[in-house]
Amino acid sequence: MRKALEAQGVASRAMPGDGGQEPRIEIDIAEAVRLYNEGWTAAQLGVRYGCSRSLVWLRLREAGVKMRDMTAPRASRITSEKRAAILAAYAAGHTWHRICADLHTTDDTLSLVLRESGMEKRLPGRIALDVERLRELRVQGLSYGDLGVEAGCSATTVWRALNPDKAQATIERRKRERARREREAAAAGAAASEG
Repeated sequence: MRKALEAQGVASRAMPGDGGQEPRIEIDIAEAVRLYNEGWTAAQLGVRYGCSRSLVWLRLREAGVKMRDMTAPRASRITSEKRAAILAAYAAGHTWHRICADLHTTDDTLSLVLRESGMEKRLPGRIALDVERLRELRVQGLSYGDLGVEAGCSATTVWRALNPDKAQATIERRKRERARREREAAAAGAAASEG
C-alpha cells in the first residue's frame, strides 16, 4: 500500500528503520512538569500539547519526573487543594453524599482520601429530613437528585422519605424476589448434585 501511494506521488511518513525520523513534537517541559505536579494527568497534557499520553509520559520521565502510577486509584492523583477541601468538608460534618456532589468526586475517592489521611470515618447515621420542605420543593419541580443534594443525602433516601408506602412495598417485593431466587438456586444445586 505504501509503495502504491508513493508511486502516485503521495508523501508518506517516515517509518522506523527506513532512515527517516519523525519530527520531534516539542513540549514545554517546564510547564508540563508544573502542571503534572499540580495534578494534571498525562492524558490531559497530551490534549494540551497535541500529542499522545504516552509521549507526555515519556518526556516527563526523560525530565526526571517521578511519575504517578497510572493504575493507582484516582484519589492518589488528585491535587493537594482538592484533598484538603474533601478533608475539611468531612471534618465540618458534611454528609458523604454532599461532599461527593459539591466537590465532584466519587465515593471511592472520598473513602481513599479519608483512609490515606488517617481520619476516622463516621458511622453512618440517619439524617433528620424535613419531609414537608422536601415535598414543597418537589412540587416546585426539583428532581430527587436535586433534593438529595439539598438535604445532604442520596436521591433514593429522599424518594423513600416522600413515598414511604411505595418504599415499603418495594422492600417487601425485593425480599420475596430474593427468597425466590435462593429457593431456585438451592433446587438447582440439589438437582445438579443428584445428576
